[in-house]
Amino acid sequence: MRLFDNLEEFSSRVALIEDGSESLSYSDLAKQSTIFSSHIKQRSLIICLCSNTIESVIGYVGTVRAHHVGIMLSAKIDSLKFANLIEQFHPNYIWLPTTFQANIPHQVVYTHGRYHLIQISSELHELHTDLSLLLGTSGSTGNPMMVRQSNENLISNAISICQSLKLNDLDRAITTLPMNYTYGLSIVNSQLHCGGSIVMSEATMMDRLFWDQVRDSGLTYFGGVPYTYEMLNRIGIRRLKGTSIRMLTQAGGKLSSEIATQLATSCKDLGILFYIMYGQTEATARMSVLPSESVLLHPSSIGVPIPGGAFRVVDLDDEHELNTGEVGELQYRGPNVMMGYASNYSDLARADDCNGVLRTGDLARVDEDGFYYIVGRRKRFIKLLGNRVNLDDVDKFLASNGYETASTGSDDYLLVNVVSPGSHEIIIDLVSRFISIHKSVIKIRELKEIPRNESGKVLYSEIREEFGNGEN
Repeated sequence: MRLFDNLEEFSSRVALIEDGSESLSYSDLAKQSTIFSSHIKQRSLIICLCSNTIESVIGYVGTVRAHHVGIMLSAKIDSLKFANLIEQFHPNYIWLPTTFQANIPHQVVYTHGRYHLIQISSELHELHTDLSLLLGTSGSTGNPMMVRQSNENLISNAISICQSLKLNDLDRAITTLPMNYTYGLSIVNSQLHCGGSIVMSEATMMDRLFWDQVRDSGLTYFGGVPYTYEMLNRIGIRRLKGTSIRMLTQAGGKLSSEIATQLATSCKDLGILFYIMYGQTEATARMSVLPSESVLLHPSSIGVPIPGGAFRVVDLDDEHELNTGEVGELQYRGPNVMMGYASNYSDLARADDCNGVLRTGDLARVDEDGFYYIVGRRKRFIKLLGNRVNLDDVDKFLASNGYETASTGSDDYLLVNVVSPGSHEIIIDLVSRFISIHKSVIKIRELKEIPRNESGKVLYSEIREEFGNGEN
């Protein structure tokens, strides 16, 4: 079974809603996606420039249903990055807004609403038969490595999410996240798989339009990243009282245990379920879920594996499985694990490199009740003067003292990148005492702002690329 093969089962039910007035039924979505794919004459590589619109979903669904290979990119993509990706992957077609300036030779082969399908190449690609989708990793900059996802990856994760969250055809979600982002796309996949509805919107919860849509569209849940819920906690979750919202889901990074506890308490009072989830693009979105009833008991946990998946915590050196409470690298096994990475079009013929096993790069432990906890990133550790230092712990400590930082460095020094410090010497002294390291190996660098991606994660690679690693 392919993802979206079951659209016709839901027939006249509403699949997509936009601007509170325009809507598309499941039968119409199936019809329009078939018309889209009928203009593509061979199995092709198609760039989908994503916006939170009905047309964007039609192109994505048409690509996947017809067994083409999609590359999901933001419709707001930088022009240079866009040109570089075309050079890397040699796509055959691009599905793009009519307002997008595609400064390349092309032929318009189909138009629907606000989108064109343009052909830019008739080159025959060798595409692996299992390959369905390419998504950029959340930390990608410049010319990114793309994650190769199969149909099995997509549909298995959609099914697992439906099971974990008990989604059904009465559920109605809103696109608070972009479709080129793995978490946002997984909401689209799971909603359409279970026969629910999706409200297409570019609004954020800081916009009045968002709250109008929550109230008027009969929404039953929405998903967000930590920043989303930090804002919701600040403006007041009580504004959800009296709405049809039954559930909130959080993923895309670690929410502080304090805010998680506050939100879970408020949600319990309002009769709303609050789920915390953990995932990576390499796992086709989500790998674990912390059930609503467990958030108050384990607010710092990522929960337990989704149905069909399994975790192991392994030693960093020899990869043997560790005991309860011991910290090691988190490994995941499941049918949603990617096929591997792709840096150019020649990689698209490659078979599965991962065999269902993902080394997450996250350091974790598991407690006696089977709940897992992320304690840092493997790459976010350095060894200073013989001592192992967790850079994430340094940043959390400095945040508690009022500083916005993104620490980097090497095994020779610690570099604290900071926004508007009060005093270099104060920060050096704080860090020196916190990690019990001599001040001589601590450096400070001021930045105007900390570069972050659309989910709020710090782009450490961009810091190093743009500013260097502080070697001089």
